[in-house]
Amino acid sequence: SDDTVGSLGREYRLNALGLPNEIISRGGAVSARPARVIVVKDGTEHSVDLGAPQFNEATDWRVRFTGTAHGAGLKFTATGWVEQDGLVYVDLSYESASGEPVRIDALRLEFPLSPSDADGLLCIGPGNNYSSRTTMLLPRDQQGQLWSTLDTGINGSGMTVGSFYPTVWIGSERRGFLWWADNDRGWVQDSAIPAHEVVRKDGAVVLINHIVAKPVELRGPRTLALSYMATPFKPMVK
Repeated sequence: SDDTVGSLGREYRLNALGLPNEIISRGGAVSARPARVIVVKDGTEHSVDLGAPQFNEATDWRVRFTGTAHGAGLKFTATGWVEQDGLVYVDLSYESASGEPVRIDALRLEFPLSPSDADGLLCIGPGNNYSSRTTMLLPRDQQGQLWSTLDTGINGSGMTVGSFYPTVWIGSERRGFLWWADNDRGWVQDSAIPAHEVVRKDGAVVLINHIVAKPVELRGPRTLALSYMATPFKPMVK
């Protein structure tokens, strides 16, 4: 319906890049505010204006979407789908809007989550590496950074450069937000900057993906893939 896709007790209101403007699960808000794409260029932060997606397939088992956005001299293109179990998959590309090489300092995705259900965090290493995982309660009274993948470390991530981990979940036994990606294709990592970070700011608990962690000159498109899903995955038993 319009820009909203529903599945098994959850609703996702999507922007043009398939990221969530709003997530509802079991009648309560998982998100605090719309997801954001932030580009840092010449030392200045730019929030990319994200419009509405185009839906080009709607079946009982899958809804497909495409979309574009522009900002800070970049063009963003997304293709993806929402599956019948509620998983949202996104292929997200970014490149120079003019076709000429463009230099940016950083690029990150922000997912602001409702603090009322941001009780716990789980991060698991590659291949379900349970020896390199974080399982913690997020401190209620602490502002600023609450956790990052640097806490677990590069060794646990299995990366040569950077601290990419494939799975991060934030939530409670009532509802939550699961982020997942198979690999760091399309990212520009730096071992001093965490791939994933969680901060408490402006009344929300924000999961941040540092997609471009250090200055880079873009000479062509780069594409990354990610998924997210609201929990619980299906209606809970009494």
